[in-house]
Amino acid sequence: MVENKGATESLDLAWRLTKGSRWRIAAVMAIQLAMLAALALPLGMGIALAITAFGSDAAVATTRTLEPIYQALFEIILTVTSTATYVALRIGKQGALGDVAEVFA
Repeated sequence: MVENKGATESLDLAWRLTKGSRWRIAAVMAIQLAMLAALALPLGMGIALAITAFGSDAAVATTRTLEPIYQALFEIILTVTSTATYVALRIGKQGALGDVAEVFA
């Protein structure tokens, strides 16, 4: 969007940027998944404990409390790692970022 490119041109750029780095990107994605799973575990445990201790009404309250926190962490992890990966690929393959750098500044 920042570069005002269409879908085909954006996919072509993504293909060129990721060439030679796809396994590293897959590793970053695996780390993302592991981080999200590690965050989901306490969420599930909290809900299970609430059900055990206080019944299903407490589980609803616990879910409504913990789920937005998990969602925020989910978005932060994905946004930061995806942006850092994109910036690193752009700098590594094309040098300076130009106008794109202003968006992430």
